[in-house]
Amino acid sequence: MGRKAESWAAVEGSVNSQLQDAEVKAAAAAERDRSINERLSQTSSLINVLEAQMSCLRAVQTQLTRSLEKERQKQAENWQEYLALKEEADTNEGISSFVKIQVSCMVHFVSCYRVRGSSEFYRSVFLCKARGRKVEEVVSAELEREKAAGLDQERLFAFKRLFYLIKAQKQSSSCFRKWYSQSWYCSPVYSISSRSPIKRFSKNVGEGSLSPYYTKSITPGAFESALRQKQGELASYMSRLASMESIHDSFAEELVKMTVQCEKLRAESSLLPGLRAELEALRRRLSAALELMGECDEELEELGADIIDLKMYREQVNLLVNKTCCYLGDEFNNGCCVIGDFITWAILSVVVS
Repeated sequence: MGRKAESWAAVEGSVNSQLQDAEVKAAAAAERDRSINERLSQTSSLINVLEAQMSCLRAVQTQLTRSLEKERQKQAENWQEYLALKEEADTNEGISSFVKIQVSCMVHFVSCYRVRGSSEFYRSVFLCKARGRKVEEVVSAELEREKAAGLDQERLFAFKRLFYLIKAQKQSSSCFRKWYSQSWYCSPVYSISSRSPIKRFSKNVGEGSLSPYYTKSITPGAFESALRQKQGELASYMSRLASMESIHDSFAEELVKMTVQCEKLRAESSLLPGLRAELEALRRRLSAALELMGECDEELEELGADIIDLKMYREQVNLLVNKTCCYLGDEFNNGCCVIGDFITWAILSVVVS
């Protein structure tokens, strides 16, 4: 009995010691469970924070994509505006160069015709004066001869009419010469034909210089017909003079229009430097926007890569925790899950940093 009591006492002591050890282990396990629960709560809060950051990053990504689309649209509009301004500048430069060439040609044309017209004018004036004097001398001599011969009053009247007609033609030629000189030196453009009315008038007067035999044998009817012929020629000369005046006026109006157009083109060409400066500013803004867009794209790519890595690490950690729990058994399932969450939290902190 004594041995049994001793053996039961020994068994009771060993059981008590095992019970104390189990209680200590249970207390340690409870403490460990409490710390693991705290870490698990911290890990869950960290995961929530990371999910909130991911949602913020997604919102920033959508905002950046919208701003990127707006910048691309603005870039396309600026490019279209630049092309339109460039085309307009090219057309203005072409028109201005064409107008400059046309003005230079007109100036050369005017200078050539000034020289030519002045030479023909002075030559025709000289011939007209010479032939007018000759005809006047012939007619006056014939009048004196007719007066001396005592002709009848009808022939004398015809000679007087012819004399007055020649004087009127001379006065009209002097008026035309005065008008021609004024219009020539006042207007920049005047076209003179190679067969001018003065030249034809002087030629006709020279051809109409009467010979002494003709003046002696002429009749009053012939004088009347010659007078009517001269009056018709004078009327034709006056009509040609009016047509030349109308041509001169049309040339002057055309020159005024061309001058106004040239001034407009010069004013438009003066605006070209400002347009070019605006285009350069738009180019600089476009390059800056493209650089900013490139930086935003790089940041978005980096954030996307980080998110993908984070998901992969999380899957690997979960797989590793599941495998560890299967190996260790059901007793330590909770502890293994907490350890896995702790490892996940550590990996996430490393990745985020």
